Amino acid sequence: MILAVACLFVPVAACDTGDPPHAPPGAGGAGNAGGGSPGSGTAGPAGGASPGAGTPVAGTAQVMPVMQEISRCFRSHGAPGFPDPIVDNRSGYPIFPPNAPRVPQAARAACEPIARRLPPDAMATHPPTPQYMRGLIAYARCMRSHGLPDWPDPDPGGEFPLPPRLLAAGKRGFVAQMRGCAAVNPDPSKRVSIRGAAS
Repeated sequence: MILAVACLFVPVAACDTGDPPHAPPGAGGAGNAGGGSPGSGTAGPAGGASPGAGTPVAGTAQVMPVMQEISRCFRSHGAPGFPDPIVDNRSGYPIFPPNAPRVPQAARAACEPIARRLPPDAMATHPPTPQYMRGLIAYARCMRSHGLPDWPDPDPGGEFPLPPRLLAAGKRGFVAQMRGCAAVNPDPSKRVSIRGAAS
């Protein structure tokens, strides 16, 4: 699971899923399944969300200044290395970078009034942009053409609902295909979000 911005402002135990405290506002994206274990996860090189040269979408102009203010507040309240937000390549919405450090509880409490100014949809799950989805579909076609005929198209959230055979194989079962299709993977860190297909 990826932690929402909201999780920066509640006790750690309430939101701690073992993932970085940075993610796209409210993104319910996949967590790190490193070895490709069954269930939701992300296979591929190290990295979290899809940071970098994203194209901002509608609403970013309202959310970004508040998130920048949150970053400044964190830095002045005990988290001096906390980074500024960036635009997520996947969704086009602002996120805190994947390498953002954990924030002390005192800083969270001090900065919570700022976070409350975020619009409600800042906590919503934002789907991939149409351009990013086109890249994922091209990636799925590539995986099928590289010896995985049962590799599925992405779901609306940008995850690949893998059939049981591929889930059981784990990342090692398709790492060669991932490398062969890396050029068409739209994720800058070449990660792939996977989950089990609904039965």
